Amino acid sequence: MSDRGRSDHVTVSDAITGVGFFGTVLLGFVFPFAVGIGVTYRLLPFGGVRSWVHGWRGVLGTIVIFLLWFFGTYITDALVDVLFSMSSHKVLKKLVSEVVSFVFLMGLMALAFSRWEAMALSSLITEVLTILISLLVIHAVDAADKHD
Repeated sequence: MSDRGRSDHVTVSDAITGVGFFGTVLLGFVFPFAVGIGVTYRLLPFGGVRSWVHGWRGVLGTIVIFLLWFFGTYITDALVDVLFSMSSHKVLKKLVSEVVSFVFLMGLMALAFSRWEAMALSSLITEVLTILISLLVIHAVDAADKHD
């Protein structure tokens, strides 16, 4: 028991919160990233990858690129918040944040794809899916809050 009389054991509410967080990360980040890379690599004629993106090196390299992008989005969002702290336009701030995230992801995709068209399209697919899924999650949360 902790000092406040609360148990240190994981409760059902804690487990549901954890599952919701990991579900949001998987749906909101991993899925768009995998679709962006997969569609560009498999379906497009200019989706050639660099020589290291094969076998285990490719799997581990793609995971590293994903993790850099995942944690980099928090850094780019914080950077935009600092640069636009005086601005009261939330939409402008979000738009600039997405553009900076897109440019950052495009730079990371340059590590995997050999042509600029592939890295740009892969980044665009990933960013658009991420935005759409985040809007759907926000809408679902708002709808759930209205019912409470």
